[in-house]
Amino acid sequence: MKFGLVLPTYGRLARATSIIQATVLAENLGYNSVWTTDHVMVPANFRQPYGNTFEVLTTLAYVAAKTSTVQLGTSLVVAPLRNPIQLAKQCATIDVLSTGRMILGAGSGYLQEEFHFLGGNFQHRGRYFDECIRVMREVWKDDPTSFEGEFFRFSNAYAAPKPMRGMIPIWIGGDSRAAMRRAAVLGDGWHPGNLSPEKFAKRMNELKKMANGRRVTTSVRLTVDFAKEPDQNGHREKNNAYKLAGSASQMADDLEEYAKLGLDHLLCEFAEIENQSVGSPSSFESSIHRFAKEVAGSFG
Repeated sequence: MKFGLVLPTYGRLARATSIIQATVLAENLGYNSVWTTDHVMVPANFRQPYGNTFEVLTTLAYVAAKTSTVQLGTSLVVAPLRNPIQLAKQCATIDVLSTGRMILGAGSGYLQEEFHFLGGNFQHRGRYFDECIRVMREVWKDDPTSFEGEFFRFSNAYAAPKPMRGMIPIWIGGDSRAAMRRAAVLGDGWHPGNLSPEKFAKRMNELKKMANGRRVTTSVRLTVDFAKEPDQNGHREKNNAYKLAGSASQMADDLEEYAKLGLDHLLCEFAEIENQSVGSPSSFESSIHRFAKEVAGSFG
């Protein structure tokens, strides 16, 4: 299993120094990847924590220049709010500048007000997202490229640079049936959040059936909370979101369960980012270090 770090690109801890320090620390400690979070403009009831969010791709390009080995991912770009040709160009540019380290995590979006603010169509975002994936894959192919779809059409077109590996992995976010089917049929990876081992096992069985033998990388984004002890409901919070909690050995045991179920990549979102009322840059960095040494190290 590989481990990624969700960077403090949103909320109270989001500032340039925190982002860079966390990125460099993650690479030095052996994390396999670092990840940015996407929101552009949110309504007042989402001001905390997403009113202050660094732009997802610009930030990734910046941290690429500060690193040399970690993979660089988005968790998740709201693809239906983007032009896929421009998004393909941005991702290819980051991939080339980072010598092939880009992973595009993408989702359909859930915040209707944000679509309204940005002029997107919330109702047909699923169809648009599917076409976005096809458009990007076409743009990344050798020139000249052509495409004929519902939303986009081009022929005999040129768009370089191309990704270092020919394509950029696209991990599809969400655990709805629509998201899972999109990951199984169109994506390279599946990227849900806050799934317990039990739910992950159930979803994995469904995903394998949908994929029909096609290999799909699996990842889960989970909150890691050293301050919270597991409860009788299996680490669940009020919003029914599962988290890694308790001692390092308890977390390592949880990771063993995920590994047996076939989880390829765990994204760690430490509680200091999620909980806007507590924590500090120093405690956040302490958690990054502690997980690498005591949990991931113990897990092996």
